[in-house]
Amino acid sequence: MNIEPLEGLDVIKFGASKEDALELFGKPDFVENESGKDGVRPETWVYKTLGLKLDFDPDFNFIMEGVFVSSSEVSLNGFYPVGLTEQELLNKYPNLELEVKDGRFADYVDNSKELLFFLRDNVVKRVDVLPKLSNSLDKFGESSN
Repeated sequence: MNIEPLEGLDVIKFGASKEDALELFGKPDFVENESGKDGVRPETWVYKTLGLKLDFDPDFNFIMEGVFVSSSEVSLNGFYPVGLTEQELLNKYPNLELEVKDGRFADYVDNSKELLFFLRDNVVKRVDVLPKLSNSLDKFGESSN
């Protein structure tokens, strides 16, 4: 699988339905906040063996709005970010901005591509892939009516 910034993954794009995810990946290992019951957060499908979490927005008929990658087998622009050291990540992606560094943890971002890299002990543990909010509202906003 490949990360496609601002789009999702090569196999599933932002705006996809839960049915699309079910067809592609099967039943999730577990679901957090099913049906958006807390009224605030999205419904999150967790695929532990795939190293993926998919967020579905209850305000927009549960379309996919976020992908969280913790698998070292998912690529981005020809390299595999999860598992890289901090220096290896910066060598591969030199335009990242340090957002937070606190002891064992660091967050790097590419705001233009809505990518967040979460590091623990100087190793990339997760990549968050998000849509540009304004584009999402324009593209999917009508589906909430």
